[in-house]
Amino acid sequence: MAKNPKKQKPPIEVLKELVDLLGSVDSILPSPPSSRSEASESSDKPDLEIREPAKSEKDEDASDEDDLDEESDLGDEDIGEYDESDGLVSITVEELEVAVDDLLSDLNGTLQEFGRREVDSLSHFFGRYYGVKSDITSSALAFEDAINGYVGLVFGDNLEIANSSLRTMIEFVSEEIQK
Repeated sequence: MAKNPKKQKPPIEVLKELVDLLGSVDSILPSPPSSRSEASESSDKPDLEIREPAKSEKDEDASDEDDLDEESDLGDEDIGEYDESDGLVSITVEELEVAVDDLLSDLNGTLQEFGRREVDSLSHFFGRYYGVKSDITSSALAFEDAINGYVGLVFGDNLEIANSSLRTMIEFVSEEIQK
């Protein structure tokens, strides 16, 4: 049985581009409520967007037939660990998809400049260069899973996972650049 050759690391220029691109995604990702108290006032994070869960008096008084015709309010009372009266810190799945698609497009352009094959996801990139079973690939997979969202939004635990995983990737790539 042949040994697997050691994975070839990406060029340093690719890693520098990737850390900048990850930082761009990080700049649009709001911090979850549990992180707000920990965040310093000098944080690079944008002001949090607070969205109230959709619920009207009509929803409370609607008949069963009307409930079938309207957007379901199932889960409004059970969204994450937040009380509806407190609002909901979130970002739309679409905003994140656009940011990640832009990241991948730019990353693939840089990879091509160095004669490397394109990737279709962050987990694909990290899996190719650091191994599919590596911790960093697991972080990328966790990020990708977390940003799928629910009802078009990323919030609650998924927002925390997305933030944590993204920061892990930024730290990892930054450390790789220093090696």
